Amino acid sequence: MSLARGKFGIEYDPLRGEEKPSGRGILIGAAVLVVLVSFAVTLVNRLRAGADGAPAPAERAGSAEACAPVAATSAAPPLTPAVPPEKAAFARRPRVVRNLLMRLTEAERDRDLSRQVETIELLRAAPGNPVADIDHLLVKRLGRLNFRWMFGTDRSPWTVEITPRKGNSAERLAKEQGMTVAALLKLNRWRTPDEMRPGKPVRALNHPNFALIVHPRNRLVELMLDGKLFKAYELTRAASLAPGLYSLSDDYAGQFARLGLSFAPADLAELSLFLMPRAPLFVAAY
Repeated sequence: MSLARGKFGIEYDPLRGEEKPSGRGILIGAAVLVVLVSFAVTLVNRLRAGADGAPAPAERAGSAEACAPVAATSAAPPLTPAVPPEKAAFARRPRVVRNLLMRLTEAERDRDLSRQVETIELLRAAPGNPVADIDHLLVKRLGRLNFRWMFGTDRSPWTVEITPRKGNSAERLAKEQGMTVAALLKLNRWRTPDEMRPGKPVRALNHPNFALIVHPRNRLVELMLDGKLFKAYELTRAASLAPGLYSLSDDYAGQFARLGLSFAPADLAELSLFLMPRAPLFVAAY
């Protein structure tokens, strides 16, 4: 079909020949068609993917990041209880025990030996043994406190001051007081008994009554003073001696060996401060 400008505008001219399209127009039309077809295919694929529930590319990237292994440096810290175990154990104890434990803490802060010793004794004497889980620790602390109280201070409930007379010796004074010469030397910080001077006050034990109680099953030996626990010592190996009451001899170290009681050398040396011949040794049946 051919168009030409006529009298009345653009008119059809049947006599004019058809114009053939140029090669450039064909190429442009083909390119446009390819673009339209490609766009249509992409749109259809996206619509199908959305209908099937497949994740979008951004979502796939996020999922990949979430599934990626976490580096060791970013590991979460271990969980800790809201209340520390020792505080929880403290809260479960009876009120009277909690009050005594607080009193013991205050006495330690004030360095009050007498109040510390008294409080530990009250804790161990509480009905029902509510401190059985820490009794071993309390016993060890009690022994250290008693020993420090006796030999590390100027006054204790077991000591007295005596003014020796002229001609009196350290050995005689110790015998009169029912104590060892070793304890007399340690109480007064002497190196030899010759340091005692007539008329100068001397610290001495006030007729102490020491006794040993052996617990073979627990491998524990309690040193009692005037009926109360003074200090406890652990045996280095199990003992199998018969229960009963014994009396210490002059050679108590040899007697211990014959009875199968084995002490650490430092503990045996410390016991020599207290033990006198004929002191009672009681072996418990448990």
